[in-house]
Amino acid sequence: MQPVQWNMLLKLIVVNAVFFLATAILRFIHTGLYTLVIDHLMVSNDFDRWYSLPFALFSYSFLHFEFWHFFFNMLVLFFTGQIFTSFLGENRLLTLYLFGSFAGGLFFLLTALFFDTSDTVFLAGASSAVIAILVATTIYSPNLPVYLFFIGPFPLKYVTLFYVLLLIFGQPGWSLSQTAHIGGIFAGWAYVKWFNLFVWNDIITLHNFKFFKPKPKMKIYDPQREAQNEEKINAILDKISRYGYESLTKQEKDFLFKHSKNRK
Repeated sequence: MQPVQWNMLLKLIVVNAVFFLATAILRFIHTGLYTLVIDHLMVSNDFDRWYSLPFALFSYSFLHFEFWHFFFNMLVLFFTGQIFTSFLGENRLLTLYLFGSFAGGLFFLLTALFFDTSDTVFLAGASSAVIAILVATTIYSPNLPVYLFFIGPFPLKYVTLFYVLLLIFGQPGWSLSQTAHIGGIFAGWAYVKWFNLFVWNDIITLHNFKFFKPKPKMKIYDPQREAQNEEKINAILDKISRYGYESLTKQEKDFLFKHSKNRK
């Protein structure tokens, strides 16, 4: 029997499961402590509770209070995360999960500033983070075939469109918490369109950061060659944006991987 491979996707699911079980047990054994804990972990439209921010902009995405909410989010994360990590790697999965959580919470708070509600609304759940990963994966590879149960293959872009519409319009009426989903969609789009994915992860992945690095070897700078490489990289990124990652040839993938590590 082979040992379990603790990749980033599995770690995220386990952390969500631990939060789900811990809060469920705490609610059963000590209601007062349970209320105090989750009150500091959730985002709310009550701006007198800003003392819990900015930590709550990330912690809320690990909280689920209903089993099916937890199960469905983890199911989508499991399948989408596998595709995402196969293209962009494990560490970028954590980056985008947290970025989607932050963007969802921020959209929620900004909307609360303009839409006054008499009731206090709390934000919890991984939906914003999960949809950010799904949208980013779809932009990266829109025509990737996804095999649905008992139906057959569908392009990922149509599956994502259905999921987005379900999240935004699937509930009766309008809820302030639905704006967090829009924030997650924006995060997934922005992550692919605005950031250089091949450098971004190296900047924010803390365990790869070193205060003292060996002095790099001297390199001969060739302006003409550098300009040609830059032009080729931009052409490849544009091709990914238009047709998806799977449209690249092996040579293009190897070239992009090689030069992305050297770009600072």
